[in-house]
Formats: sequence, C-alpha cells, structure tokens
Amino acid sequence: MHHVGSDKTPITTIREKALYPVGEYKVISADVLMRFLDTKETIEEHLAGLIKDILKEALELFSRIPAKEGLTLNIPMGHRYTRFIYVVDPQTIYIPYHYHDPTIYGIYLREKNTYDDAEAFLRLAWNLLQDDRFLDRLKISEVDRSYIKIFTKHPVLGLSTLIVLYIEALYLHALAHHVVEDVSTLFEFNNLGEYSIIKDSKEEEAFCEFVMYNSMHGALEPNIAYKLLCKMRDIMIIPPIALDDAMRFLRSHRRAFVAALYIHKNKTVYKDYPFLKPAVSEEIAKKISPLFRSLWYAHVLDHEPLEIDESVSKRVFTINL
Repeated sequence: MHHVGSDKTPITTIREKALYPVGEYKVISADVLMRFLDTKETIEEHLAGLIKDILKEALELFSRIPAKEGLTLNIPMGHRYTRFIYVVDPQTIYIPYHYHDPTIYGIYLREKNTYDDAEAFLRLAWNLLQDDRFLDRLKISEVDRSYIKIFTKHPVLGLSTLIVLYIEALYLHALAHHVVEDVSTLFEFNNLGEYSIIKDSKEEEAFCEFVMYNSMHGALEPNIAYKLLCKMRDIMIIPPIALDDAMRFLRSHRRAFVAALYIHKNKTVYKDYPFLKPAVSEEIAKKISPLFRSLWYAHVLDHEPLEIDESVSKRVFTINL
C-alpha cells in the first residue's frame, strides 16, 4: 500500500528493493582474505588419492561430449547473445539457445580445467575447514562446526560434499549467463534491443560471479549440490546418511565453502582474469535486476520460464576442451 505522505509510488518501492547493490562484492573481509591466502595445499598422500578418485566419479555423473569443431576459447568472448557467440569461462562453456546450432545449447564443464582447479581447491579447503582460526573468523556456529568436524572422521563424505558444492558453484555461474540470455530474449520480444542487453561482457562475467556467491548462501538455496550428493552417496563408500542429514550437511558447509572458494579464486582465477571478481555495475543494477531476480528464482526452483524445449538443468555435460 502507498503510504500517505510518501513520495514513492509502489512501483518505485518494488524497483528499489529488487535492485542488486552496485559495486564489488566482498565475500569475506579483506583482513580475513589476507590472513588465509598463504594457507598450504599440502595433504596426506592417501587423501590426495581419495580426492582424485572422488573427482573422477563426480565428473562421470555428467555425459561426456567430444570437443566441438570450430569452438574458440577466448575469455571473455564478445557481444552476447548472437548466433555465433557463446560464453567461455575458465572451467565452463555456456552455449546459448540463440546459437545457430540449438542442438548443442547447454552448460559444459571443461573437463581438464575443472579437474585441475577442483583438485587444487579441495586441497586448500581441506586445510581451511580444519583450521579453528578460520572457522572462528567466519563466526561459524557450534552446530555447523559439529557437521564440519565429521569432515575429518569421514573424509569421503566431507570431500564429496565439497566437490558437489564446487560443481554447484560452476553451474550457478553458467546458469546466470543463461538467465541474462532470458532477460535479453524478453527485451527482444518487446523490440527493446537485440541480443545481449549488457554491452560489456566483462561486466556480465563479474555479475554472474556475484550471482553465484549470492545464491550459494542465500535464503533460497539451489538444490543441484543436494541432487549430486545423493548420487555420490550411491556410488561412493559414504557412511549411511539420511536425506535430511545430507541437506543439513550441505547447509553447514555453505558459509565456510564460499569463503574457501573466494580465497582459492583470489589465488588463481582472479589473478589471471581480474574482471571475474564478483561485482555489479550500475547499468546492470538498473537495467536488469528486477526481471533477472524473478527469472533467477524460477530457475533455482528448476523451472524453465521461457518454455525452451529442454531445461538447461538437463543440459549439463563435460567436454574435453
């Protein structure tokens, strides 16, 4: 209801609440980041072997697609979403449904890059999640700590949890590109612009990274990690765990996970591609935030709002690129 004496209309109020915050997004404070950047990635030999085994099993949950002829791997690629442009990220490729060959639309995990980066991340995260100073600085609750402590007692379960959260993070970043394409499509429907409405692909990359972090510990949790952990439970030697406990286990790890991922990326991918640091530009906040939020929530609930032939969640593959 519009309050008497207020200068704001209901539409103005809704728009303000829907806007994403402009600026760079700090997942953790600078002092926490700097304190743990030097955390070692060395682990015991049997755990190193276990990481390799679990990673192999996790990536085999997705259909493997041979490398496509003619695909180039420029990061970032140019103006989206046209018939001949797709999105290349360090560990993923997103081929839009705008692409001239719609049969290959979807999200592709770049097999070797994903494997190598995930292995390095898991080594780092193993050490961080056992560091009481790290958990103290994040103000992790005692309840969540009790689940995290299981990490050391049952490393297959703990490492499987981290792996499925890592894959979820890759998926959510790529999914954000998909939802930006959806917004662009709606603009096209209404003759407000053709192809991507974001002019700078680097701004889109930073925005998609922001959406990933924001979603991973938001009020409406994505469920891809939960689905993957259930599958992992069936193929790995994971202690019997009820599905409700699996969800609690994932939730207990989320906050520590995103902090560990942010530290890892500041040591690796953000060094090579600084524009990937999570941020929201003023243009993106004003132009697409309200519409993006609505479409994003639909996708997190695994609904494809634009009635594409096949949901993007069913088109996730690995590719040898």
